[in-house]
Amino acid sequence: MIYCYEALDGEVVDLEFPMGKQPDDVLLEDGRLATRSFRAEGRSISTVPSNYPRESDSMGVAPSQVKEAYEASVAAGCPTQFTSEGSAVITSAQHDRALARSLAMHQNNAGWNDPVPD
Repeated sequence: MIYCYEALDGEVVDLEFPMGKQPDDVLLEDGRLATRSFRAEGRSISTVPSNYPRESDSMGVAPSQVKEAYEASVAAGCPTQFTSEGSAVITSAQHDRALARSLAMHQNNAGWNDPVPD
């Protein structure tokens, strides 16, 4: 698996280790110490306001549909930006809920604050 490590100067490097065998700290080839970076791996412990904005592939569209999807989101009352690859850019939990409802979507493993089917 590929794991991300961040040096003290902020440089992030990707290193490959067998799953479960990755160290917490590594010594880079140039002698710098780097610590495993869950943030660089796109992982988090919990959903907190700092996890936004984030990209959603499931509420995204094909790259050729970005302009049309943006216009549709504005018309639905939930303006949403899309990346050039078509991922929806979610700016907050409220935006997540509103966009999911406008697309008639929900989370199968919804928590108390997540959109669920009506």
